[in-house]
Amino acid sequence: MNAREIKKVLKEQGFNPKDFSVSVRSGTYDMAVTVTIKSPYVNKIEIEKILKRFEEIDYDQCTGEILAGGNTYVQVMYDYGIFDEVSQTWTATAMSVMQDSKHTVMCIFDGLFYIHNKQEQDKIRQDNDKAHCTLYVHDLNELSIYLFKFATFGQINI
Repeated sequence: MNAREIKKVLKEQGFNPKDFSVSVRSGTYDMAVTVTIKSPYVNKIEIEKILKRFEEIDYDQCTGEILAGGNTYVQVMYDYGIFDEVSQTWTATAMSVMQDSKHTVMCIFDGLFYIHNKQEQDKIRQDNDKAHCTLYVHDLNELSIYLFKFATFGQINI
């Protein structure tokens, strides 16, 4: 397996190969495939599903631990800072949500809630048919990114 094969599979699935960088490394009997998404409009979960067939990990049947050698690991991730520019369209919404001190819990969208917490870090919670998760919100930029992800993909935990 090599990077060209991975990009070919992604192209066959309708994705632009230029939206990805692919690295295939082999060392001490194992192989690691790293796919970096370079477009903020590509759904990471879809890519993981497509590339799942390349991943092969052998486990011990009794203990469940990973057996050494012959494994192929596939990691899909977004390029660093990829959402910074596109999420700016959500900054005004994020700012109004963060500044609303009247509500402990605020419904932003159907299934997406912002939780103000005076004792801890603020959180954002998704609770709908696509996902159930709670993530910490550290700053305005991070909340803007979550709002962009929810509006674009329907999920914040991508």
